[in-house]
Amino acid sequence: MSSPTYDVLVIGAGLAGLRAATDLAKKGLKVVLVEARDRVGGRTYTITTPCGHTLDMGANWVGPTQDHVAELIKEFKLEVQQQFDEGKNILDLDGQISVYEGNIGGLGQFGRPAEMDTAYALLDKLALSIDPLHPEKHPDSEKLDHLSYAQWIDQNIKNEGAKNLMKWFTKVCLAGEPSEVSLLFFLYFLRTGGGYQRLVNITDGAQQETIVGGSQQLSECMARQLTSLGGKIALSSPVIFLNQSELTGTITAETKNRQQFTAKYCICTVPTSLAARIHYDPPVAPLRDQLTQRMPMGCVIKIIVTYKNAWWREMGYSGEIVSDQEPIGLTYDKSSHDGKMHALVCFIAGKGARRWSEKTPDERKVATLAQLERCFKTDKARHITGYYEHDWSTEEFSRGCYLNFMTPGAMSDLAHHLRKPHGRIHWAGSETATKWMAYMDGALESGRRVANDVAEKLSQSSCSRTKSKL
Repeated sequence: MSSPTYDVLVIGAGLAGLRAATDLAKKGLKVVLVEARDRVGGRTYTITTPCGHTLDMGANWVGPTQDHVAELIKEFKLEVQQQFDEGKNILDLDGQISVYEGNIGGLGQFGRPAEMDTAYALLDKLALSIDPLHPEKHPDSEKLDHLSYAQWIDQNIKNEGAKNLMKWFTKVCLAGEPSEVSLLFFLYFLRTGGGYQRLVNITDGAQQETIVGGSQQLSECMARQLTSLGGKIALSSPVIFLNQSELTGTITAETKNRQQFTAKYCICTVPTSLAARIHYDPPVAPLRDQLTQRMPMGCVIKIIVTYKNAWWREMGYSGEIVSDQEPIGLTYDKSSHDGKMHALVCFIAGKGARRWSEKTPDERKVATLAQLERCFKTDKARHITGYYEHDWSTEEFSRGCYLNFMTPGAMSDLAHHLRKPHGRIHWAGSETATKWMAYMDGALESGRRVANDVAEKLSQSSCSRTKSKL
């Protein structure tokens, strides 16, 4: 029997897969990276407008403590720009328009529901007690996990405005409804992201900077690096079957287009819900399968509208809108660093995204512009030069965004199978991160972690073979 073609087979050419593949290739290992799409990047996706401007329709922002992203930006000599946040911000709560200043995390300081600030201080304290490696081992894991985040809000918050804003946070950050998300999982999310303030804010927060030219460059640069190191990338090759052979000590992947790749180990980095669609022989552990059934993907539609000028800045606004209305839940200024493109980026998330996904692009466009006009109180919002949208639920190889979250009851019983290898298959991806889960940095962290694990396995195997010959 001939030796396997590759040392490691990596499934998924997003940030996690590319990080794992390049790390392994740098160690001199023979790597093949298999991707279902016709491009690299996964949930990062940068388009170019007819005018030559780049727009991120997927993952976008970077911020403090996101060290893995910062490392790549420096390595590939990419440029970042500060997220614009000067001026008044708009709060659209219960259909009532008001303004606030500063970060979203400071809403309670401006006469808004102060009860929210107290509640998030309590949640952050609870989150600090969660072990990001083993959240299921928390002494109160079952109690916390059997509550949805919505139930906790309803039991602990009296002010309706505070309730609405706290539920809004779940939609825009997890792209799911608070009734769908386990409280334990929500605390885990807070823990991996450094707490509520860091997650929600621009200054010193997760939305502090963007990459000039688009975040997909991170993946494209790593892909070029991988091929220069001798790694192979197979695009348009959805993996449908993984077969592990104890006899040969290998694993073979079969793709939809009838290609086969054999390696000593496999790293699967696709979203948890999509990994469940692959056929495995032998089957994955029953509890791993149960876990994937309880981790739905969030739902989000990202919209960018362009204008001849940044009229909101001229009116003294930052472009930021926080809204509990539909369709748009969150808006930021998305103008280019060189002042040549003026734009607003808008998000429809959670249940709203599911509803609006069934409507036509023109219906979404009309509703988006109407909401912007209502919030800014000017018809300038209607006079666009371009409209761009991406509904991530329609992506065959994502089926949503930003991440797979856990429903009540799943984490306390099943979380230990999230990263646990299945024979020669190791799992990575943003959902498996212990820091900045659901962010680009988390995906990179997971890829590096699993690359180290697999490299160690290969090293041990090599040592065992050497000893057996002595």
